[in-house]
Amino acid sequence: LILVPLADRQDKGAKGDQGTHWALLALQRDGKELRGSYYDSMGTGNLHTAQLLAAKLAPKTEVRVAPAGKQQNACDCGVFTLLFAEALCRDKDPKDVTQAQAEAARKHMASHIWRLAKP
Repeated sequence: LILVPLADRQDKGAKGDQGTHWALLALQRDGKELRGSYYDSMGTGNLHTAQLLAAKLAPKTEVRVAPAGKQQNACDCGVFTLLFAEALCRDKDPKDVTQAQAEAARKHMASHIWRLAKP
C-alpha cells in the first residue's frame, strides 16, 4: 500500500498562501498489477494530479475515483485525507469517514500538538 496525500498547490515558490485542497491517492497491489484509488472529501479537484503522479510511479496504472466520506465545511479536507489514510491502513472503508470524526480528530490533533509544544 502506497499512500500519497495530494495538495492542489501549483506554485513551487516560497509563498505559502497557495493551494487550498487536500485529497489522497492510494496505490495497492491487485495480483501483479497496481490499482490506483482517489479519495476526496469534496469532489475530484486533485484527480488530474493523482493521475499524473500514478503514471510516473507506476506507468499504465489507472486511477479510479473511490467512494469517500464527504466534508460539510470548507476547512477539513486535510483531516479527511488523514482519516482516509488511517481507514485504509486499518482495512476500513474511507466512505464511512464522517464529519463528526473529522471534528474529533482535528480537536485531538490540536490538543496533542499543544501538549508537545509546551516545555
